[in-house]
Amino acid sequence: MSSWIVLGDDPWSARVIKKVEESAHQETLKLWAAGKPVTEYDTPYVQYMKEVKGARGRVASRMQRAFYELSREKRWRNPITFQVRDDGELHCLDGFHRLNITHHRGLPLVAKVVERDEGWHYLRERVQARMQSNAWKGKLHHPIPHPDFRGFPIHHPTPPPLLEFVKQHEVRSALDVGCHFGWSLYSLRSAISEGVGVDIDPITHRVASLVLGQCGMQAVNEDVLRYLQKRQHFDLVLALNVLHHVPLDKTLALLRARYVAFSLPTPEEAGSRRLPNNPYEYVRQRLRGTVMLEDMFEGRILVVVKVGE
Repeated sequence: MSSWIVLGDDPWSARVIKKVEESAHQETLKLWAAGKPVTEYDTPYVQYMKEVKGARGRVASRMQRAFYELSREKRWRNPITFQVRDDGELHCLDGFHRLNITHHRGLPLVAKVVERDEGWHYLRERVQARMQSNAWKGKLHHPIPHPDFRGFPIHHPTPPPLLEFVKQHEVRSALDVGCHFGWSLYSLRSAISEGVGVDIDPITHRVASLVLGQCGMQAVNEDVLRYLQKRQHFDLVLALNVLHHVPLDKTLALLRARYVAFSLPTPEEAGSRRLPNNPYEYVRQRLRGTVMLEDMFEGRILVVVKVGE
């Protein structure tokens, strides 16, 4: 896998960009990014080098000149480099000035990962090993919204079409049973205030903890039925392509929610053999539900029902 990353629309990148924008000599770097002559603004940066970095006057001036000349290069000789820490946080090891100037020029923020802390390296290796297994067939099922996973190939890059429904019906809490990486809940983060993802697999749970923890949600490593027996109520339960993996009637009887969103295997998929005839109608009847939304997701029908009393 490539060690190059592109910062994007995710919490980890947002923190790096915020640090860039709050750095001590922004006005100078904005001028550099615009290619302004160094003589127009020599005081702010020299002052910074003296007061913050402890450099002597001539040294500070030489460093300013060197950084300015470097900022003018169209292609820098050395890459911007990052370390990824155990908790997924990104730390710029070299090239913070260049990162800053690149940001001010509105260009893609591209960097090279040269260090990964032990825990992060282990997680990334385990995910990669799963990709190479028969179960995952060379691709992630859903994206992992972290820059160091952005280059991994993905089967289903699009989130479920639920955000507008959630906003329209004032859904504030959601439970995702069999949440995998937490991608579905993550896609609703702008609309809900409470989210819990449940998955029994320790590797996917660890990724879900990483992802959901960034937006104030929780990932639980537990059997779905055991968790549902706690009878916690949610506005919305997501059961996306998971009901054929669990005891169907027991699971449906334990769902406590205003709405349930579910998708099921197509008749061509092996998992469909575990389901009753006309499975969508069967699930709707068991939930005494009224269909509120029907759409396509991952090549299957996605249905949202309002659960009967």
